[in-house]
Amino acid sequence: MKNMLFRLPLRLLVVALAVVLGLTVSVKGLGTSTNFTLTQETNPTVAQDAYSPGFRLIGAIPGSAGGDIGISAQYRMHFDDLTPTSFLPDDLTPPVITAAPVVTYVSSTIALVEWTTDEPSNGVINFGLTPAFGTTASHAGFSTLHQVLITTGLAPSTFYFFQAQSTDPYANGPTSSTLLDFTTTAAPDVQSPVVTSTFTFLSISSVRLDFTIDEMAQTTLRHGPTPAVGTVETDVIWRNSRTRTLTGLTPGGSYYYALDATDPSGNVTTGTPTLITLPAAVAITTIGLPNGKVKNAYFQTLVATGGQGTRVFTIASGTLPPGLTLAPNGTISGTPYQAGTFLFVLQVTDSGTPASVDTQALQIIIDKESGDDDSGCSTGEGQFSWLLLAGVLASLALALRRGRQLV
Repeated sequence: MKNMLFRLPLRLLVVALAVVLGLTVSVKGLGTSTNFTLTQETNPTVAQDAYSPGFRLIGAIPGSAGGDIGISAQYRMHFDDLTPTSFLPDDLTPPVITAAPVVTYVSSTIALVEWTTDEPSNGVINFGLTPAFGTTASHAGFSTLHQVLITTGLAPSTFYFFQAQSTDPYANGPTSSTLLDFTTTAAPDVQSPVVTSTFTFLSISSVRLDFTIDEMAQTTLRHGPTPAVGTVETDVIWRNSRTRTLTGLTPGGSYYYALDATDPSGNVTTGTPTLITLPAAVAITTIGLPNGKVKNAYFQTLVATGGQGTRVFTIASGTLPPGLTLAPNGTISGTPYQAGTFLFVLQVTDSGTPASVDTQALQIIIDKESGDDDSGCSTGEGQFSWLLLAGVLASLALALRRGRQLV
């Protein structure tokens, strides 16, 4: 037991010493797992600070060595950080290049190379006048999208060989691409990017902005309720298109947007604010409908304004007179076959996401067919005289007419 107590600190001190000396070591002794690899870095990044839930590195020099197991110029390691309570499986697989490197921009002394990998990894470009290369360029951090901008070491009108490489945070790799090449242009790029924009209303309170750029560029989207805009969103990824959806806008209100673009040579385009007038909320403007008559054709078109896209009419509650139907475009048509007053709630819904909805209570009165005899009705419509009939016949006719009205 006493030997084990002395062996544990010694093993950890070896780890710390190896880190200081720039060696690659495996953490062992605190558990059976060997899935931790420590590599000394001049500027460790976030991706290197969390190898598994049971182990982490803190990129800071401690003010005091108390409680610390090992100290290096880059890392401070704590005993509780090394407790193997849960381990992730070892990552021993190098990254895979899923999209081959492509030169997406080139000028007289600048080139931009892009490729993708199946896991976060670094990105390095080796280039030169021969396949032996001799010069490198890289991007910071770990990602699956790699864009390396070469700004030094290039001359105009020159042919270059290059190769892309990626290594994951566990030091698996590098994975190298095939041997590729590009040729720089004779003259520098002095033209500013050309930006084309369109917008599409998704609803009365949201809009999608679509931008295309005639060359790779980093962009800044500015937008707001006034021409001064106010909200600024910068995208440092090099792109030749960009899409942004704005939500929570005021229906029927005004909104402005502009896109600024900078190409790899530093040429800048400053966008002019563009006005968007959002659609108003959908609203039914029909407030009344004409009467109809039994066995007479009926046709009436409902009207609504505002909304986005197609407006669809439906009956939310109540019923139309028997024989009449409502089409989605707001047309009520048919031939009624029952008299009476029919109340219903009309609803219109636009095709926005989210949808805009409005309702309106309406009624249609269907009169009896011309010539109907209902002299005994309480309404007095179609009153007839039965002077030749008396007694029981008159009473029977009156009862029949009243029963027909109740149907």
